[in-house]
Amino acid sequence: MALPRISVVLTVFNKAAFLPATLASLHGQDGSGSEFALEFVVVDDASRDDSLAVVEAFFAAHPADVNVIRNEQNAGPSVRLNQGIRAAQGDHVFVFDADDIAPRNVLRSMLAALGRENLDYVYGRSQKTALPAAEAAALALPEPPELVTSDEPLQLTLARGVVLPIVLVKREVALRAGGCDDKVFVQDESLALWLALAGRRMGLLEHPCRYVLVTPEEAATGKPSAAHLSANVAQQHHDQYLTYLHLLARPDLPSRYRALLARKAVSPWWKSVRKQGFQPVALFWYLLSRAFPLFVLTRQRIRLDSHFAQLPKVRRIA
Repeated sequence: MALPRISVVLTVFNKAAFLPATLASLHGQDGSGSEFALEFVVVDDASRDDSLAVVEAFFAAHPADVNVIRNEQNAGPSVRLNQGIRAAQGDHVFVFDADDIAPRNVLRSMLAALGRENLDYVYGRSQKTALPAAEAAALALPEPPELVTSDEPLQLTLARGVVLPIVLVKREVALRAGGCDDKVFVQDESLALWLALAGRRMGLLEHPCRYVLVTPEEAATGKPSAAHLSANVAQQHHDQYLTYLHLLARPDLPSRYRALLARKAVSPWWKSVRKQGFQPVALFWYLLSRAFPLFVLTRQRIRLDSHFAQLPKVRRIA
């Protein structure tokens, strides 16, 4: 009987310094070759450093089934993630960041959870660590890990704030979802929401399934370095607003979620405006949106759209 095949999808942009450790943590997963087979789909987003050379050198020394996709134009992580999902040939797709570390048994744990609980996909938690990469990769999830499941994926996703780039999903579900919203630059939040609409049953592992390597200074302050996309708060607010706005426009969205999503769409606008100084009119509309979110979003849509269209230091997808 053929082993289940997992396609590890990594989007890469200028990650040469991190890729050896990330790839090593994934290539050396417990159960690889005996309980499941691995395919690596590495999608380069026109990196300007030696990322492609690092990938080629790693797999020359560590043979594996690899598909390296080169792109001449930089399009952003959402576009490249969807490109990788479409190229994946495995039974399951595992989405992971190209500069993080996977604990040694994360794939085995997630795959077991999918089968045991009849899930369409399972997410994992994230944790920052100042440990060296090799020590982080040697950590393991407990077996069996604590798992929360739901037959209402969108409800659990919204209630638990699932925005993480760590998910193992059946390939047909990922394709049915269309991946993430590629009209938004950063994919994390929209991927979780798009999968929630496409999936029937999801799980959430209550243990670290990726380790984000940080410096001792970052660990002490809790602030990401400027190299991380998460450091660009304006981009976060912009992408959150568009993600919820686009979700509200989907015909397959259950009507019972519309008010909640409208409230969530107004929230990043208020957070963004607040950074520019106290604005009583904006505060009035934000407070009103807590009780009447759909009315406020409809009435103030031009104001919100204009704010985010003019926000500086934001990458937009045409």
